[in-house]
Amino acid sequence: MARIVFSVFGSAGDILPCIAVGNALKGEGHDVAFMTPRWVGLYPRSAGFRTLVSGDGSENQALEDIELFSAQFDGLASWRRITADYVYPLVNEYYESFLGILAREQPDLVIATAQGYWGSVGATELGIPWVSFHLYPQLIEIRDRRRRGLGSRFGGPMARWLIEQERRLGVTPTSVPTIDWGVSPMRTVGPHDPFVLANAGALPQSFGFPYNDEVFSLSTGPTDDVADFLGRSSAPTVVVSLGSFMGLVDSSFWQTMALSVADLHCSFLFVGLSSKDQREFTQDNVHATGHLPLSKVLPHADLLIHHGGIGSTYAGLFAGIPSLITPRAFDQCYNSRILVSLGVGALLPKSPHAYRNAIVGALTDTELSRRARALAPVLVPPQVAALSIGRELTDALR
Repeated sequence: MARIVFSVFGSAGDILPCIAVGNALKGEGHDVAFMTPRWVGLYPRSAGFRTLVSGDGSENQALEDIELFSAQFDGLASWRRITADYVYPLVNEYYESFLGILAREQPDLVIATAQGYWGSVGATELGIPWVSFHLYPQLIEIRDRRRRGLGSRFGGPMARWLIEQERRLGVTPTSVPTIDWGVSPMRTVGPHDPFVLANAGALPQSFGFPYNDEVFSLSTGPTDDVADFLGRSSAPTVVVSLGSFMGLVDSSFWQTMALSVADLHCSFLFVGLSSKDQREFTQDNVHATGHLPLSKVLPHADLLIHHGGIGSTYAGLFAGIPSLITPRAFDQCYNSRILVSLGVGALLPKSPHAYRNAIVGALTDTELSRRARALAPVLVPPQVAALSIGRELTDALR
């Protein structure tokens, strides 16, 4: 069996699908490791994978960077900022370290994600086959529309660094380096569900979304206080989440939401808050908690309010409940459009004064709920998706 290294950068939304595929590959007998920045490596290490880390952990500063939360230019402003301000400094300073790791490991295959450039460039330099596990069809569509002016400038210093590597290695120049080095000419697979993306444009081959959020809790389910809260009321239950890191720093959103729902006859579970915000925003009909697996609580919910991250998007789809989406950055506008087009979601109004009516409207919209329930069993089961994706990626070795 093969020795496989995942090259991953990002938050939980980027890493958890890789962990799911990694588990499937381990089940097939492969030796799987993760090559990541130091802080990012906590996720796969918690899931029991061998981690190959470099860097000083400064990438965790992105977790407190409120400027990353921008839906400007359909989320491209966020992509540009994280690529230029966080990925580039890491690659520029530690590429040789990552290259040394690959040289020592001598894997049979590198699986790179969209911004895991040390994997794709390093594999090219060492002559190791590399494939792409690409979570963001939005970026691939943008690359295919490059004549509109995106070109080699996107990502600023990161693009310039990649162009220099292309010259040094003597490889064919790419059109949009910061996107193209995340798309393998050998094989690229995307994790969105084929049914969900049936009407989308030029996309990588997709086998379903390998949803897995167990890394947020190695226990069997929510804590006792969360379980008690979910079970003590017959009122509609609404889960609110901003994903793996936005909710930790955006206290203003939780404050606004808590004030908006204070007198609603509903139970609200706020997920992913800092310890301080958990204490501040828990009230009679609101229980605020830290990270926990949405897969464990959404079966008890009637509505999910979220930011449109890929993990939260599929958590709601698999649970068969409708969504209200408040996109903040990256691919979240793209994902929100998918949910709206499927008729299983609506945008949360920009004005907090309209939150209450939007929530009541979504909870009483029987057609919205019916479509959400009907869609869930059509989706590829997560474990099937993980196994199919893993086999498709490793098929490049045959």
